[in-house]
Amino acid sequence: MDFRGFGRSAGLHGYVASHRDLVTDAVRFLSAVSNRFPHAPLFAMGFSMGGLALLHTIMAAPSMPLTGVIFHAPPIHIALAPPYIVVAAGRFLARWFPTFALPEMGNVRRKNSAAVAPAVAAMEAADAVFYKGGLRFGTAIALIDGSVALSLDDITVPFLLLHGDNDRICALTGANASCTCVALHLTFIDKTLVVVPQGEHNTVYEPAAVRDGYLQHIIDWLNARAPGS
Repeated sequence: MDFRGFGRSAGLHGYVASHRDLVTDAVRFLSAVSNRFPHAPLFAMGFSMGGLALLHTIMAAPSMPLTGVIFHAPPIHIALAPPYIVVAAGRFLARWFPTFALPEMGNVRRKNSAAVAPAVAAMEAADAVFYKGGLRFGTAIALIDGSVALSLDDITVPFLLLHGDNDRICALTGANASCTCVALHLTFIDKTLVVVPQGEHNTVYEPAAVRDGYLQHIIDWLNARAPGS
């Protein structure tokens, strides 16, 4: 599912007015799937911002009959939060110019390893529905407001958390990261953390030696919770 403002979904490209809009869409979509296939196991996976939206969705609709969820690098807590005055200025600008896009910065953190980055960039440039603009004021504030400083220990739905140990966009730990993902202690019996060696933020586009292991973790986890499906 493409969120509104992304991919082929409706809305201004690259614009998120509120993380609550993403949650509303996700609840409706998952409810429709559950109603159409009431006896099938229901899984959901969220990547990066999608993982954050999925977490909010679970919190907003705890009765959703999810068999399990998969998170890939959800930005649960912004480690290097901007100064208060910057956030305040951002909120003012977002109120009056929510769709204005910031110019692309030359020091944007890399999403992939150097081995595949040129090919990934070329693929994105050729993709007509891939958003190529800068971060919009409204979207930036929506992401700040949507980030939640809580532990995934609070989630009772079985989940798999995947994170590349070389992720520059949302590092698992580290003061120099853009955002901290989650603490490494997982207490619930069916919470699984997999740190992918040499994994990047876009691990699915990495060379087969990295990508195949990442995908196999997902397949094995799903098969163990939906045998015979």
